[in-house]
Amino acid sequence: MRTYYRKLAREEVDFAHLQTESARTGLLSAQKRGEITDPWVIDTLRTNTEFASPASLDDLKVKFESKNASINLRIRGAQAYAKILKNVAEGHQKLCDNADKLSSREVLSAALSYGKTIKSLTVDFEKAF
Repeated sequence: MRTYYRKLAREEVDFAHLQTESARTGLLSAQKRGEITDPWVIDTLRTNTEFASPASLDDLKVKFESKNASINLRIRGAQAYAKILKNVAEGHQKLCDNADKLSSREVLSAALSYGKTIKSLTVDFEKAF
């Protein structure tokens, strides 16, 4: 994604340079023909090399930041899902290792404890997906 937006920004800057050069050439030609006599325009042609507006680059930045935030949200959701799976695996393993030693009450207590932990992790997962 970073490469994509860097490329778009670079192309936008290159395009602005082309537009600026084209406008400059056209205005200089008009000045030579005597069509432009406004001192401000003539001075601007001599001193400015860039006429481009940064608005399109700002739009690209906003789009990048929005998509980046969305990706980060999904990453957090995936990490929460991984923790959920790890928690389920640990619970199953503990039950398997101690199946002959645990009473029904202890099994229910352990399951409830893991269930509460998993429930708290599902909030991040649900936000992302």
